[in-house]
Amino acid sequence: MSDRGEEEKEVKLSIKHERFVNALLSGMSRSDAYLEAGYHPPSKNALWVGASRLYRNIKVQKELQRRRKAMEEEYRERMFDDVGEALDVRKLLLKSATREHSVRMAAVRDILDRAGFKPKEETDVGGTIKIIHEFVGATDGRSDDTLET
Repeated sequence: MSDRGEEEKEVKLSIKHERFVNALLSGMSRSDAYLEAGYHPPSKNALWVGASRLYRNIKVQKELQRRRKAMEEEYRERMFDDVGEALDVRKLLLKSATREHSVRMAAVRDILDRAGFKPKEETDVGGTIKIIHEFVGATDGRSDDTLET
């Protein structure tokens, strides 16, 4: 594993493995990604087994993790770039909130929520929980209600 400051090393993959990773990251299922990578299994079962094995391959997993982390960081950076503008728009809309601005305000709220500025929500759940223990088929001759837990 690497320290936080270090970037994960790119894993050297075969061309088919790289295609498989790219296909998975584009949203394809494992089976579809396996076919997209250029594999030609003789049966549906062989397709599922091959796709599953390739997905569990350590190099493939490391590259998937590295690329997903990079995608997440890039997304987060883009979102934070929008936060300043969203806060400015929010200030303007708060001063002149009209019905026409409600859609824009919803978009601002969405940007702020996705950037991690969503207010915490609390839900008060009241009531009682009744737990019932049932013992079926006592084998030692005692009745069900005399069994110890």
